[in-house]
Amino acid sequence: MDATSLWHYTGWDIAGSTGAPIAALLGSVFFLSAMFYAAQRDLRTMSIPNGLVVAMFLGWSVLAPVAGLTPRDMTLSVGSAAMVFFASAALYAMGWMGGGDSKLITVAALWLGAGHVVAFLFATMLAGAVIGLGLLALRFAPRPLAAASRIVSLQRLATTEMPYALAIGLGALTIYPRTFWVGAM
Repeated sequence: MDATSLWHYTGWDIAGSTGAPIAALLGSVFFLSAMFYAAQRDLRTMSIPNGLVVAMFLGWSVLAPVAGLTPRDMTLSVGSAAMVFFASAALYAMGWMGGGDSKLITVAALWLGAGHVVAFLFATMLAGAVIGLGLLALRFAPRPLAAASRIVSLQRLATTEMPYALAIGLGALTIYPRTFWVGAM
């Protein structure tokens, strides 16, 4: 069953449309919400739930073909996401990246598509550099400057690890307007 017949079958046929714009809109809302959730969760707990990554993968698997992503483009997206996974798994093995971050950057690369992976990784790297420098500045900020409780908790964060999901989310947000999903709406 192709995407058009699926939309007719489910009753999503709106004024003769195939429903692809609706699927692209649903995919966009889902992906951006999931990335926002992952970033704020990582900031609070320094962890990214596996269930979120699985839900993002399943969401892409269902919505991508319905939104009109061709089998060729889906294959290229899976291939590029696999390359991102192996590279980030190597970073995880060296202790430079968390396991949840590795899975999140992989599924984000899947959603963004093969043509945008390099730009996404570059944007993520730049966002990570800015966040890292900000955390480093907080680490060495004098304690009297950190009177507000938020700054104190940020200083505690600055002395432990870096929330890579925030950088991944910012990188994805930077690239997302150029993706298939926005064009299909």
